[in-house]
Amino acid sequence: MQTLNTQFSLRKVRRNYVSEGCIGLSSDIAQEGTRQIVKISHNSYSIHSEVLVFDKDFTDDYNKMFPKLAFEPCDHVIMLNRWYRERLGIKEWQHGETPQVTLKISLCNTFHAKILACLDHPQTSVRVSTWLGIISVTLGLFSIIQSSIGMIPFGR
Repeated sequence: MQTLNTQFSLRKVRRNYVSEGCIGLSSDIAQEGTRQIVKISHNSYSIHSEVLVFDKDFTDDYNKMFPKLAFEPCDHVIMLNRWYRERLGIKEWQHGETPQVTLKISLCNTFHAKILACLDHPQTSVRVSTWLGIISVTLGLFSIIQSSIGMIPFGR
């Protein structure tokens, strides 16, 4: 599992990404153009999320919209929406500032990590759907086990 433990320049997300369940990252921990799952840790807090790697087009668009916050794709920049910042215990900052934060980011594309990413998602519908799926699978397994036990003859 690839891990990156470094200081990032933190940016707020653009308005159209506020409720997305992914973070933006300008690092080579994930492959560009894929949606991989990462675990992000800060102090004693951690989240799982999909990660989108900034490409040149995204960086150019962002830099045109926010020239004072311009960055290059090779810079260590991360964009987190408010939901993820609060879950990581990162304090709010003033508009125009670019705080530095040390994060540990691990690439983890396991099935378990994908479930955790859904449970850490900012949209309630995604979290509820995931919990309902977990409960449904658990009840289904329980009913299979229970019906299997009922078919075993107990020496009558």
